[in-house]
Amino acid sequence: MSNKALASEVDSNIEALQTLIQLYSTRFSFLNDYLKETPEQPSFDVCMDPKETKEAENFMNEAELLLQQHAANTDDYKLYHKHDEDSIEYSKKQGNTTIYKLNHKVKNPDKYNYIISMLWNSNTKYFGDKIVKGINQIIDQFNIRFTISNISSLLFSIFYNIVFYLLVVKFQKVVRAYSPNLMMIQHRYKNDDISFHGYYYALAKKVQVSDDTTIIVYASSDINDYNLGDETKYKNTIVESANLFRPTINSEYDVISGKLTKMFVNLSGFIIQKKNDCVDITYLNSVSNIKFLIT
Repeated sequence: MSNKALASEVDSNIEALQTLIQLYSTRFSFLNDYLKETPEQPSFDVCMDPKETKEAENFMNEAELLLQQHAANTDDYKLYHKHDEDSIEYSKKQGNTTIYKLNHKVKNPDKYNYIISMLWNSNTKYFGDKIVKGINQIIDQFNIRFTISNISSLLFSIFYNIVFYLLVVKFQKVVRAYSPNLMMIQHRYKNDDISFHGYYYALAKKVQVSDDTTIIVYASSDINDYNLGDETKYKNTIVESANLFRPTINSEYDVISGKLTKMFVNLSGFIIQKKNDCVDITYLNSVSNIKFLIT
């Protein structure tokens, strides 16, 4: 490729990124409005109960193992959507539980650590059958050599992301820490167009398997969050040990009064691998009680 052609591609990419930044500023203004409306939250606590900590570790050890098994297993998965050769979604049924899987390659192996940090700390993940926002943002920012057709695809992806974020605002926070890489999170969703406000609690774990492989995994148990509007007994249909873990958490007024719809993560997470020419990401997700958000 000539230097002139390469320079033209880079210029086109810069223009696309400028568009991305402008559109993202709109999305962040919506997030800021949501945070202003959210009642003041207590800071998270560090768990001092060794029994609860051990139960949390056992629970998430199983979740980690199952995430690897479901990610590696190709049986029963059906093609859900093929974005391109480097980004393919699948789904399957396990009993009445739906599991989604996304295989995606980011063509920049040097961004391995950045991707891990972005996904572990991110408040901007999709759920259910949606692509992970963090991955799309990485694609938009770091795949710097585009053809003209790729530019069109990029702008469509940006438009899709922004429309989704204008509809659904998400906020995530840590509510209890068991260790720096094992904690309980609360994740909230807000969609005023359909009068839906939802939330879930889940344990989150990060594991560095090797120098070039990291796992991030999430799963819910039947946490006692004092939700008086939804006292349904929840059973995790994928991670059995989750059903032995039932800690108590001090929730906010809108949770206790039943103003929010309770959701549950059966199993969700990322397997991130650094290859010679890319970062290979497998994303798995199975969440219950999100039917009001999926269209």
